[in-house]
Amino acid sequence: MTNLEDGTPMSDDLTAFLTARLAEDEAAARTWLDRDWRPLREVEAKREILALIFQYEAKIDGEWGCGHRHADAIRLGKCPSTPPEKIDALRVAVSVYSDHPDYDQAWKP
Repeated sequence: MTNLEDGTPMSDDLTAFLTARLAEDEAAARTWLDRDWRPLREVEAKREILALIFQYEAKIDGEWGCGHRHADAIRLGKCPSTPPEKIDALRVAVSVYSDHPDYDQAWKP
């Protein structure tokens, strides 16, 4: 899916990729439930960080960008001035999955 304005990939690609990897991490962590709860806490913490990143970006965009004040607008790629592929914190977060076959090298921080 591309952004109609400039042809760059829509932001939901990076977000969908990261969300899917977290779901995989959670599924893998559940196999360790009897031994260690830390992996599940780590997945949940990463999800909360992801939500905070979008909330922060929406606040900044709402005040100085094109006016999108809701985190979902940023997360879903509805804000041309703040696509997730351009958010440095997301690029760093997704970089831990750089060995995954669906990782896009354009996401490198």
